[in-house]
Amino acid sequence: MPEDLSIDHVELLSTAASRWQVAVPDPSPVPGLFRLSADQAAALLLALKAMVTGSAVDAGYVFNAVDWPQPPVQVLKAVHAYEHLCGNHLHAWTGSVAQHLLAAVARAAMERLPGYSDASWVWHRSAAAAPVIGVAGPWQPQIPGLEWFGPDVDPQSWLAARAVVVTAESWELLPPTLADRDDVYVLAGASDDFPDVWDGSVGATYRLTWPLCEAFLTELVAGGGS
Repeated sequence: MPEDLSIDHVELLSTAASRWQVAVPDPSPVPGLFRLSADQAAALLLALKAMVTGSAVDAGYVFNAVDWPQPPVQVLKAVHAYEHLCGNHLHAWTGSVAQHLLAAVARAAMERLPGYSDASWVWHRSAAAAPVIGVAGPWQPQIPGLEWFGPDVDPQSWLAARAVVVTAESWELLPPTLADRDDVYVLAGASDDFPDVWDGSVGATYRLTWPLCEAFLTELVAGGGS
């Protein structure tokens, strides 16, 4: 027999559903949404809990709202506990009004967790966390942590990198469809000529001479350069 949950537990969930005015799909043939009152939510959840645990519902039960507000994280944990009790032992749980009710309460709780409203809706990896990549042909100076790609570098890798190091011999071989981006470093040996990197085709471009720039590039790849 599954472990039972307290009436307080159910009343916390029912109070949250009422306070946050969550809606559930109408089970009738007419599509739409409706809201259960706190009393209705408590009666439903208590009845399902009784079916699972074999306990009896007190015929004289009167709903007693929980003091409000309560921490959203506690409400969320209460949802998970109820789902663990009833969702795993009721064949008709999936798609039921109770499942939709608790899913709506859980969503409302998550949206009220500390820091949620301040979080970015569309997330991007921070520039500091993105890698530096290299684009080269046969000549690839050994720089710890730098991954080298061929001149046909993937456009997504090109854009996602924190910085890009391109050897002078590979500069003219870059695909013309690459998007403009900042922090592109063209690397040439001390006796090599630099290509014309000032045509603005890939945004901000810097010229570096190897091995004079070795310490700079090592620091850049490690995350300390800019």
